[in-house]
Amino acid sequence: MAPVALVVLVLTLSACTPASPSPPATDVVTVDVADLANRLDRLHSGARATAERFEQAVRAGRQQQTLLLSRLRRVEDLVPAEYQRLVIDVAERHGLDPRLLAALVHVESGWDPQARGSAGEIGLTQILPETARWIAEARGRPIPDLADPLESLDAGAWYLTALLRETGGNAVEALARYNGGPRWRDRAPVAARIYSERVVRLAAGRGN
Repeated sequence: MAPVALVVLVLTLSACTPASPSPPATDVVTVDVADLANRLDRLHSGARATAERFEQAVRAGRQQQTLLLSRLRRVEDLVPAEYQRLVIDVAERHGLDPRLLAALVHVESGWDPQARGSAGEIGLTQILPETARWIAEARGRPIPDLADPLESLDAGAWYLTALLRETGGNAVEALARYNGGPRWRDRAPVAARIYSERVVRLAAGRGN
């Protein structure tokens, strides 16, 4: 009986043993080499274009920085560092020589935004309150805060530009009117002339 039992056991184990899994089916993938090459070429072209735009932006930024530094150097002998960029921006906005504006402020207030003149002039550009009201009306804007450096510079630059137009670009005459009013020849001809000539010399890099 022993041989028979052994055979049955072997058969039983064989029946319980799971069959080996069939190997998975392999999908065949077709690659269009030409299309892939075109895509890679477009990708590389896009990357090159992006790199070129970045380099152009960097070069433009460097040029702007160089130009700004050059403009700042034009006024550094007349303007404290904290006002240099402001003077450049305001002067360019009004089409005014930044050195002329810088020289005017240097003489008028010595760059003291709280300066007060004997006749009531206020701020960096030493404008009278009534003149500030006239400027505001002429420009259609609110009356400038003359104690604020930006508003004082902007009002003074606008006023000086208007006077230069009136005098046909005669800086000495325009500055004399800025200092002594339209009737400066009657009011204080010597003082206004000395003032205007001093500002012009400073703007030209002569005198102090």
